[in-house]
Amino acid sequence: MTSLSVRLDFAVSSAGRVAYRAGGQEARQLQWFDRNGKLLGAAGEPDVNNLVCAELSPNSRQVAVQRTVQNNTDIWLIDILRGGTTRLIVDAAVDQFPMWSPDGSQIAFTSNRQGVYDLYLKQSSGAEAEEPLLQSATAKIVEDWSADGRFLLYQEAGLKTGWDLWALPMVGERKPMAIVNSAFEERNGQFSPDGHWVAYQSNVTGRFEFYVQAFPSTGAKWQVSTAGGTFPRWRADGGELFFIAPDAKLMSVPVGISGSTFKAESPIALFQTRIVTGGPATLQTQYAVSRDGRFLINTQVDESTTTPITLILNWKPKP
Repeated sequence: MTSLSVRLDFAVSSAGRVAYRAGGQEARQLQWFDRNGKLLGAAGEPDVNNLVCAELSPNSRQVAVQRTVQNNTDIWLIDILRGGTTRLIVDAAVDQFPMWSPDGSQIAFTSNRQGVYDLYLKQSSGAEAEEPLLQSATAKIVEDWSADGRFLLYQEAGLKTGWDLWALPMVGERKPMAIVNSAFEERNGQFSPDGHWVAYQSNVTGRFEFYVQAFPSTGAKWQVSTAGGTFPRWRADGGELFFIAPDAKLMSVPVGISGSTFKAESPIALFQTRIVTGGPATLQTQYAVSRDGRFLINTQVDESTTTPITLILNWKPKP
């Protein structure tokens, strides 16, 4: 579930000097932006280990990500305040798509350690072994955790319907609840801050747009994006939604909720991003919104800033 693009940039002089830069996986970095697109800083250094996801801890002091190091994909934690990266999970399987519990004490994630992508739980402190949350015959990906801690939102690969959205109760009987499972794709779901609504993307119109519906579902839904949209995120107070347009612009939509009625205004472009796309990045949101309104975006950065140039002297080609 990872991709590798390799390139070699080089120049040769008549004096026998060769300069080259070997390119590997694209460099990525978690970067902070304000609403105008101004770069405010970064969480961690540029990373060439196929960094995916950007899940802020509830206290905004850490970021949970997945990285592939020595062909092994695991969950890592980035310390925002002190710097540094710590490997949370060490396993030969593919462990990915981390999601914090509301109190920050646990991280739910997806792993194929039993041959199928199932849901697991790990203490964020690293203590104790991982425990299975939900195991079945079909692939599952963690999407969100409700603020009250009662439900884990995930997408599941339906045998006939593509990706569907489900909720797993985290208290009482853990019997999955269908959120939306039509004949089309539904994925990248997000609970509203009050837990009464779910935003998600669907290709029911022939392209991905994003929608909002009540939770639990009443059958009604509202289309929010109007010209394509993916990866919805809620503002901390629930009064605004964000999403990524087809041209990678970060978009904003002010919303209003009154009882069982949802109302969305016209989408507004905030700024152009270089958000990571493709591969596993299509299956979970690649940006986070902090409580103070900043955006942490998994950004493609210029490899020339991270890959050194090597100079070879007195090089002679073979005859």
